[in-house]
Amino acid sequence: MDLAEAMTELYERAPEQFIAHRAALVGRLKESGQAELARQVGTARRPSLTAWATNLLFRSDPGRARQLADLGRALREAQAAMAGGRIRELTARRRDLVDELTAAAAARAQEKGHLLEGTARQELAATLTAALVSDEACAAATSGVLTRSLSYSGFGDVDVTAATAAALSPHRAAATGPAGSTEAAEARKRARQDVTEAEAGVEQRRRDLEAAREGEAALSAAVEELHQQLGARRAELAQARSRVNEADAALTRAAALLDEARRAMDRA
Repeated sequence: MDLAEAMTELYERAPEQFIAHRAALVGRLKESGQAELARQVGTARRPSLTAWATNLLFRSDPGRARQLADLGRALREAQAAMAGGRIRELTARRRDLVDELTAAAAARAQEKGHLLEGTARQELAATLTAALVSDEACAAATSGVLTRSLSYSGFGDVDVTAATAAALSPHRAAATGPAGSTEAAEARKRARQDVTEAEAGVEQRRRDLEAAREGEAALSAAVEELHQQLGARRAELAQARSRVNEADAALTRAAALLDEARRAMDRA
């Protein structure tokens, strides 16, 4: 058994089974005389639930890793070229792919008896989103030996320190093409950051607009309700005035009858 085979066996296990299986695997390797491999396996870190679900996804369907890598590369190329229309198209595709892969990973985890909800599901989506930022982040997320979730703040690179059980081999070329000058690389980096900030600004303005529309709709409904209440009160007022007029007329008639009765009594 080599390190890759050992890690494959180890990281297929659910998080709650990891420690016990690692100890058993270390024991087997020592018994077979593979002391150095046993030492390496013994230092392997237990994956978080999110990392384990991510590993399940890419181990069971390696083609998904290519989808993620290709989309990430296309996004970075569009950002470097400041191609607005292309960026909008790929951003929409990014949302769809992240949602699709998140659902697929959650389904595989559920098949193994683990329900991913709330924070765990959010971390899973964040990991897949971060994987699109760079080849290194994508390699970590799709390695099958991810130990923790990844995240991206919108600036700089994704921190993949201690994110995988084994060191990643530089098997992918840089997404922006052959390495150029330092100034060109910095310019591309600044351009990506500008695009990211602009996207965040547009998204915030969209949320502000939606909130304003909801507020307008609520006030419009309240005004309509007040109009209805006013109409009802006006109808009640009209009925009350009609009753007052009827009562006044009845009082006049009763007073006349009283006068007539008194005159009749005086004549008797």
